[in-house]
Amino acid sequence: MTNTLFPLTTVASMAACFLLVALTCTGLLARRWPALAAGGPPPTAWIDGLRGLAASLVLLNHVPLVIANHLQLAPTIDPDATRMANYLGVVGVQLFFCITGHLFANKILGSRDVDWTDFFVRRIRRLLPAYLVAVLAALAVAAVMVDAGPDYLGSALVALPHLLSFGIFVLPDVQGFDMGRLLGVNWTLAIEWRFYAVLPLLFALRRFGHLNGPLSLLVFTLLLVPLLGAGIWLYFIVGAAATRLPKVAFARVLRVPLAFLAVGSVASMALNWDDLATQKVAQGLHIAVLFFALCLLRPRLLTGRAVTALGHMSYSLYLLHMTVLFVVFGLCHTLLLDVTALSAPGFALLGSIGVVASVLLAALAHRHVERRFMSAAASPDGSILAIGFRPAADGRPPGRHFARARSFGLGVRRARDARRLDAAGGRGSGADGMRAGPIDEPSPGAR
Repeated sequence: MTNTLFPLTTVASMAACFLLVALTCTGLLARRWPALAAGGPPPTAWIDGLRGLAASLVLLNHVPLVIANHLQLAPTIDPDATRMANYLGVVGVQLFFCITGHLFANKILGSRDVDWTDFFVRRIRRLLPAYLVAVLAALAVAAVMVDAGPDYLGSALVALPHLLSFGIFVLPDVQGFDMGRLLGVNWTLAIEWRFYAVLPLLFALRRFGHLNGPLSLLVFTLLLVPLLGAGIWLYFIVGAAATRLPKVAFARVLRVPLAFLAVGSVASMALNWDDLATQKVAQGLHIAVLFFALCLLRPRLLTGRAVTALGHMSYSLYLLHMTVLFVVFGLCHTLLLDVTALSAPGFALLGSIGVVASVLLAALAHRHVERRFMSAAASPDGSILAIGFRPAADGRPPGRHFARARSFGLGVRRARDARRLDAAGGRGSGADGMRAGPIDEPSPGAR
């Protein structure tokens, strides 16, 4: 065991190193596989970059804590550094929820017709395959950890419904192994699905309540607060509210002040993170100011090759990184040396190996799993076709969505046929630029 715990400054330096490693590795992968960094439509291209940074914050949360929280060995970083690492994950989660709220509310508040069956089928098809891969990988690691016997398969099958519930049900133990050590990030997926479940209410207020966008969003929030409480789900509302901001022309006039607001918000969080971690209202205001400023600025900095590619694979990275880190550090501890005795450079090196392995596996999962099961075929600009919404080509309120890719096997072909029909007949087929948000969906720490 180390004689002293790594202090805050050391862990912060490691986090910067891990971020640089993740971006460098992703940039090299994007050169090898250009489709990984294909940009979305210009209005939302920056969101991929922000999604990539949010996923990176979750990764930076878990690398310093993998020894204590996941391997369940002696801690190697001091309490201040632990709080800082958890704060990084919190910010990543909040940004993911803002992105999800922004993209979905933007479509719903601008749509006349929504096929909700199609919507939820596409969400399942988009989210489930990669999640299933993560669950199977976790079960394989758990089998090694418990020295699985003939009865392990039965135990795994019994646990599978809970494991595949997207965090709605509590993660079970499998023959004494706590699956939260590998899949602890899934609690945010449960929050995502709850948000999806109440989206029809927002649509009903807008469509049948004859309320305008801001008023329907306000009523939507007031109705949900008594039911859900004033919790982290309100970051969905922050993202949704950003859809009501003025157009880009307004942002150009105030570009410099907006840039100062964005930079100032980030700087304030960096300097006051310890206080903000316990002050939910102040933290929420910081995130809201940052997200609103970014929505108006649409910064080119967030459209670079590496950060865009990281955004594209963010869902797989989010789901798989805890398992990869567990394996990397666990193998080193079992076969080579006591990881609790690592020096700071040694920990940084092993952590960098874990980051590279996480990025590589996420890229493979994105390419060979996610892209094969996306709700609809990717459009030429790299976005994903509408998930139940069809905006009109002439800018009018959208009509019914006519190209429904309901079949898993025929979805891609039908979506391509729909685009050909659009080109021939002039009918619109929108692109929502959505990938799994969250991804949406990171964890501010172990369970």
